[in-house]
Amino acid sequence: MSMQEFADRVELHVPGDLSIVGRHGRETALAAVAGLTWLMYYGIIDFYVGFLAGIKAFSAAVLGGIGSLPGAMLGGLLIGLIEVFYSAYFSTEYKDVAAFAVLVLVLIFRPSGLLGKPDIEKV
Repeated sequence: MSMQEFADRVELHVPGDLSIVGRHGRETALAAVAGLTWLMYYGIIDFYVGFLAGIKAFSAAVLGGIGSLPGAMLGGLLIGLIEVFYSAYFSTEYKDVAAFAVLVLVLIFRPSGLLGKPDIEKV
């Protein structure tokens, strides 16, 4: 059940627009907490800070399967493990290359991801 359907129930008396505003407020607050955590850890913030993290998050979602929450979680775990084990045995400068190489291999051999279901079109 989506948040819109849940909020539109008569017994709750909550308008759907208020539910959407609340959800976006929570998302904004979580993004602010993530930014502050980054700032406290690294001590610097610029416009390109989240680019690599966003690419890795997208890679994790594609690796696990787009549209599959357990797949995205599995993809994130695998991306993290690949980077850690690669940097333990090889140079840490190329750990991102190893994660993206695995992404390319998954896209070549299993485009729907590890837990994604392939789209079957009826003609």
